[in-house]
Amino acid sequence: MSALVVLAHGSHQNPDSGWPCRVHAGAIERLGCFAQVRVGFWKEEPQLHRVLEGITEDDVYVVPFFMAEGYFTSKVLPRELGPWVRTPDSQRLIMCEPVGTDRRIVQVVLERAAAVCPEGSADRTLALIGHGTPRMKRSRASVEACAEQLRKLDAFAAVETFYTDDAPQVSKALDLSGPLVVVPMMTAPGYHTAQTIPEDLQYDPQNPGRLRIAEPVGTSPEMVNIILDRVQQASAGQWRAVGLELPRPFPGVASFMAGLDEEGTGLGPLWVWRSLRGVMIGPRREQGPAPGVSTALPEVLGRLRKRDDGSHRVLSLGLDMPTGWRLGPLGDALAARALEAMVPGAITAQALWASQGLRATVPWDVYAHRQSGVLKPLVRADARAMAAGDARACSRCAAIPVWSGQGAQVVLASDQVPCLQPCAVLAAAVVDAVDDGVEEG
Repeated sequence: MSALVVLAHGSHQNPDSGWPCRVHAGAIERLGCFAQVRVGFWKEEPQLHRVLEGITEDDVYVVPFFMAEGYFTSKVLPRELGPWVRTPDSQRLIMCEPVGTDRRIVQVVLERAAAVCPEGSADRTLALIGHGTPRMKRSRASVEACAEQLRKLDAFAAVETFYTDDAPQVSKALDLSGPLVVVPMMTAPGYHTAQTIPEDLQYDPQNPGRLRIAEPVGTSPEMVNIILDRVQQASAGQWRAVGLELPRPFPGVASFMAGLDEEGTGLGPLWVWRSLRGVMIGPRREQGPAPGVSTALPEVLGRLRKRDDGSHRVLSLGLDMPTGWRLGPLGDALAARALEAMVPGAITAQALWASQGLRATVPWDVYAHRQSGVLKPLVRADARAMAAGDARACSRCAAIPVWSGQGAQVVLASDQVPCLQPCAVLAAAVVDAVDDGVEEG
């Protein structure tokens, strides 16, 4: 069988940004048509550069959960998937088309509009909102193509397009006369759909007036079929599917599971041990088989995205893991999957560090110079900005930053997790520090 990897943008600030990708991937996994199903994100965990680790199938289909074939699909994704661990065996990476260019997006838009306009939309203007970017004009192509198809259907009085990061800006939709229905051509209820679009349109949900704002298209259950179609098209040689020979990753999970005993061991913020009935997992702060609420994996995963006080938890390896739960007993296979889901890439990072050391790391200067957009200021980070970023991000994380240049002197215990590359949370904190320095200067 083959493996499926679904890649999305995500956010380390908005807890809702990654959930549609996770939900769709979970639905596909339950269908059983792939031996392995993984998700990866640019701005949350598991991050893009780590998502291929632990996949053992020969054919790996990669579907970008993006609405356009633009900057991220053509620049960021290939770059982040490029750094790879060298081993003798190889596997085939098959890049599929992004979901947003699928022909059925038109039907999803119609369904989204109908949900907020049950009386019909024939007298309404449709404002189709995309992301867009001045850096790559073709990122608008899928939105404009969808709009053109919708105009032919005569389902709306008119169809207009607007963009959050390009012209015409979203606020220009207010210049249109008559009732409006707004459909965001976006993957998730994240920053733009939840905040900037309503603000730009001066939208008041208590008094919507002539406006109706629909859910983003990426939350539609139809995305499951679209993702599967993208794989089928790539496997049949349709569209643009690029087959690349990539080295097989080093999983490292089996050796970790084989070493478990009743005393247990740490894995970042987790404590893992083997009972008479199977593998048990709990928070490291409540080390060992102390009383706790036994919970199913989906409920635990939902709980781990929040701190004990209910606020959003950014890092899976953060020291702010909530307490008062236990997972298990589990068989080895399910326990391994649970650990990978709770602390993505942690077991693999341990194994890579133990076997290859510094060869598996990406130093700061390499990471910083391959960034662009809002992260472009990283190349200007000085010691003050780095220290401020470290205080805001790394000091709250259980992973050891062996990429920092001190790795040769770092000796990790078997229960410690190495951080092999700077993460998005640290990068954002450093950029904030750089911007603060510019303003102060």
